[in-house]
Amino acid sequence: MDNRAEILVAAGQHSFTGSVETRGLRILDVLIDPNSQFLKLHDVAIHRRFEAKPIRKISETLFRKTNIDFVLLKAQHHEAPMRRAHAMVAKRRHSALIVLDHCEIRGAYMSKGMIDPMQVLHEDSPQFFAVVSPNVYQGADDKMVFANAALINKAKVVLFHYEAQTASRSLVGIR
Repeated sequence: MDNRAEILVAAGQHSFTGSVETRGLRILDVLIDPNSQFLKLHDVAIHRRFEAKPIRKISETLFRKTNIDFVLLKAQHHEAPMRRAHAMVAKRRHSALIVLDHCEIRGAYMSKGMIDPMQVLHEDSPQFFAVVSPNVYQGADDKMVFANAALINKAKVVLFHYEAQTASRSLVGIR
């Protein structure tokens, strides 16, 4: 179980909790791996939206990565400690708002310098990008879900807006 990480996959009106095999990689690296179009989830609980009670549990399932809206990481630890030891990069923190078809995500987007949102959403950029400390709002009831990170499918983004925060709030991040 050491090579598995607990995640939540959101796709349309449903969410799926379970574990994914990381092979020693970060979940973001698993999602943007060009050698696989699918994500395999184990010990899956299927939920309507973010309801606490699952509608069904199954042993495993496959998702076509292009159908995933976003993935939430709840774990406090980084899922690829070997990479973390060698990947400290100074990054700027930006307040971000991402709107998808059925939800909105507010959090912090980390960048190595000044960027244009088109660089993140451009067809040549990786399929998923990260937002840290996201608050996810889904539905009209303003129900909110918190996580440590959201990995968002750029193809599902309707709006991506960010603003640079003051220098006192910039941090050292991990990429």
